[in-house]
Amino acid sequence: MHKEKASIHGAFILVLAFFFFPVAYLLVLVRFMRHRHKSYMRARDYKVAGFAILLSTPMVTALIATAPDSEPDANGGGPLPFFFLMFVAILLLILSRASRLKIERIFEKYKQLIIVQRVTGIDQIAQAVGVHTEKVLNDLQYMVRAGLLPFAYIDRANRQVTMQRVQEPWDNPPIPPTPQNGQWGDQPFPPVPGGQQGAPSNPAPRSPVSVNCTGCGAASTILPGENKYCEFCGNVLPRNA
Repeated sequence: MHKEKASIHGAFILVLAFFFFPVAYLLVLVRFMRHRHKSYMRARDYKVAGFAILLSTPMVTALIATAPDSEPDANGGGPLPFFFLMFVAILLLILSRASRLKIERIFEKYKQLIIVQRVTGIDQIAQAVGVHTEKVLNDLQYMVRAGLLPFAYIDRANRQVTMQRVQEPWDNPPIPPTPQNGQWGDQPFPPVPGGQQGAPSNPAPRSPVSVNCTGCGAASTILPGENKYCEFCGNVLPRNA
């Protein structure tokens, strides 16, 4: 499965969230800004943000509880910030799953429009789906890279999707030409071993030969290789002249 490279790696953000959460929160915001036109990255961004808050919750809660001006009795000994951060983290993870399902439905709409309905204009696709044209362009390019739109090419200059049809070898098998007048198309027949170039012809008929009987000496006519008896004495005639 193709996985697009993020602008800021999620593992780096999660490590910072555990040790130095303010920088991690800032990097999460930067990542959201850089991916604002990439709908297919939204689910992963929500997921990274949710886990970053989960990892930073113990440290944030401890800092609030140990602050000099904190009032444990007023906030219930610190459970309120903990539950608030947990709620935000779980909400972001739910949004991550919802975003993933949403982008999958949008991808199916793209396929329906392009492959089935033959709608290839980026503007027409964006209007039919109800998504900003820049997001549609980025989504389609991602689908091409991920193999979700096979044999497709995105023409950014003309804002079109071009489908390159690849003919399969079993679609229209070539029909061999019919030999005519001793030739195969424009080429003559290959030479026949021991003979002349051209189409093979029927062998010449065998001619009868005259032989003498070895018993009585009478002359008889037979074909080469034929077994025949003498009319006068009944002996077998020789097969060679």
